[in-house]
Amino acid sequence: MAVLDKFRDNVLRLTRQGLKRAARRTYERLRQNTGLTDHTLDQLAEAGHPYSAEFPQFKFHTPFELIHHQSGQLQRNIRIIEENDDNIAIGVNPEAVPYLRDVIEGIPTQLYPRDFPKMTLRELQEEKIIEKTIESAISEGVKRS
Repeated sequence: MAVLDKFRDNVLRLTRQGLKRAARRTYERLRQNTGLTDHTLDQLAEAGHPYSAEFPQFKFHTPFELIHHQSGQLQRNIRIIEENDDNIAIGVNPEAVPYLRDVIEGIPTQLYPRDFPKMTLRELQEEKIIEKTIESAISEGVKRS
């Protein structure tokens, strides 16, 4: 029985490490997706405000939900919060970024919604990043045991 307990504990420990690595990769992708620097605010204005609710330009960036780095407030406030060994949250504190809801949900007459957290998760799912990270950790745990 002790061998099975050791095996289980080892797989759980390495799976939790995989979960932490997956959270880190999600965090890094969120920061990347909120850090475009290819256009200044003046250039965005010259382009006709491509994220306006009235005339959104969906081909301005692909995916459209990408966020341009302006003050850095949004990027600086992306956090990984380990609630316990089995639960990790990643997100932005809306109190620290008061315009967060406006960006994600839009402002009916001003700003088209850009749900960058959902878009980031969609990217990670399509690329199977989280899945591969967890599977790799489990595989590593089985090999080590």
